[in-house]
Amino acid sequence: MIKFLADENVPPEIAELVRQFGYDVRMVKDTRPGAKDNEVFELANNDNRMVITYDLDFGKIFYFSALSRVGVLIIRIYPQTVERTVMVLKTFFEKNIFKDSSLKEALIIVGETKYRIRRRKALNNHS
Repeated sequence: MIKFLADENVPPEIAELVRQFGYDVRMVKDTRPGAKDNEVFELANNDNRMVITYDLDFGKIFYFSALSRVGVLIIRIYPQTVERTVMVLKTFFEKNIFKDSSLKEALIIVGETKYRIRRRKALNNHS
């Protein structure tokens, strides 16, 4: 089962929602407050977790990092209220997307009405 690491910008209510769907979630606020983005990515890699964040910079880190086991779920909704995020993520997780465990290494961007998945394998196929 996929495990998650919630970035510092993710409220505890979001982590709790993801836990309600049966996932293991740790929060950067609890484990390493003040960690820079690349440190969060490294923490996720070391613990085989997917990062949950609002921060688009993680998309860049995902594309350019040699740490291939780390996936990122970026939340792209406006306004970024807890209530709105809970509503959107609840709908997303109800789709049972993560039954495909290979997504733990993907970049997933969740919007209000749709989501996009970018798999690392396709990204690294430069030969």
